Amino acid sequence: MAALSFILALAKISCPPLLIFDEVDAFLDGENVDHIANYLAKPRTSQILIVSHKEELASRGKSLIGVCANKNELTSQSFSMDLQQFDK
Repeated sequence: MAALSFILALAKISCPPLLIFDEVDAFLDGENVDHIANYLAKPRTSQILIVSHKEELASRGKSLIGVCANKNELTSQSFSMDLQQFDK
């Protein structure tokens, strides 16, 4: 959590166009995941891409992009969903 706080503080100062977080919530409990989701939901100039397996964080995004393996054809398939069309 401290490392993530440090990265977000640097991002607040430098305003990068894109932030990518890969499973930063993996070892966090629900309360801390909620804190992260609330902070990342604030309006900002950066786009944020989060890789997560936790519904608490994934459901708070504007859209979801999923990738799944097709074992029969040995390929991957992707799908996207605009979450803004659903009531929260």
